[in-house]
Formats: sequence, structure tokens, C-alpha cells
Amino acid sequence: MREIPSTPPPILQPRLRRASLWLESGHRSQALPVLTKSAVHLADTGLKLKAGLATVRCAMTSDNRDAALAALRWLNREFPASPEVLYVSTHAYSDLSTRAAQDLARTAPDTHQAHELNAEALEIQGKWDQAQEEYEAALKQNPEVPGIHFRLGRLLLSKPNPGPDVAEQAKKEFKEELKIDPRNAGAEYVLGELARENQQWDDAVQHFSRAPKI
Repeated sequence: MREIPSTPPPILQPRLRRASLWLESGHRSQALPVLTKSAVHLADTGLKLKAGLATVRCAMTSDNRDAALAALRWLNREFPASPEVLYVSTHAYSDLSTRAAQDLARTAPDTHQAHELNAEALEIQGKWDQAQEEYEAALKQNPEVPGIHFRLGRLLLSKPNPGPDVAEQAKKEFKEELKIDPRNAGAEYVLGELARENQQWDDAVQHFSRAPKI
């Protein structure tokens, strides 16, 4: 929505009433363009806010993501400190993220991006073994994608009650990550920590020295 000089409210009121009736009757596709065009013209701050919020809700309900994003950007520019705008923005952006994830799972379920996204979600839930399987599936799809070996190594170290060889497995993952992405400071740092814990001082110094340079 671009900033346009205000139009007198009386001209817009019939349009907004018509849009309101369309919304109430479920005709969101008809209401959305009226709301989108009218909100930016309103001089009354309260009415402008209500029209903008209605535009976001209408766009989200009809799954018009372009219109929703445009309305969200406009609202946050016009009302940056409004609790209502921040609340609606939080839910709208979260919902848009969920819809994008669903699109990825539906249209490209076997890609490394889909497996990586699944792994991240499972990791957040503490489903370590399932997350590990998804990260490994992502690597099968694309062994050279950066970041996954690092996340897999970090996951191995995060598991509760890890086995005696977990640290070595994680170390291998971090080293593989550095082959793909030599500028991964996180991998260097964790390798330094693992070396320090094993009193491998020379290795620890080397990794700790490289990490801040990166």
C-alpha cells in the first residue's frame, strides 16, 4: 500500500460499508480490493487502523499472501507501536510461515529443504532420533549443502544420555561441515571445546584461534 493523500471520509464510507457487508456474507474476494484501496485514503486514524486490520484478516482468510504482506508492511509503518498491529502481525507471519512449510511438504517432500525443515521442527520438539533421521535424509539428497553437518553434530551432543561414542560422531560431523563451509565458526568453536574436554590442548588452541578470525 502506497501513501496517498487523504480523501474525505464521506466518499469512502459507502465503500467500507459495502466491504463490511461482503465480509459478513463471506464474499472476501470482493471485499479485499475495496479494503486495500480504501484504508490508505482514510484521514481518521481509528478508522484507518480498523480498515488495515480488516484487510489483513480478509487477505489471510482468502489466502491472498501478497495482499496480506502488503497490508502488514503498511500497518507496521503507519502504526509501529500499536499492540493490535503487533499482535495481528505476530499471528499473520506465523501463519504465513506455516503455510509456506505446508507448500514445501506438499510440492517437494523429498528435497533436502523439506527434510531439513522437518528435522528442525523435530529437534525443537526434542525428538532427537527422528530429527537425526531427517538430517541424514537431507544429506542423502544433497551431501554438499552447508549447515546440515553442523546441525547434526550439535544434535548429537544435545541428546540426553548420549552414548560413549557420541562425541566422536559429532566431531566427524563438524569436520565434514568445515570441508563444505570452512568459514563455519560454530563448528570450529565446538571442535575446540571437544578438544579441550579431552585435554588435547594443541587441537583446542588451533580451533579456538580460527573461530574468532572467521
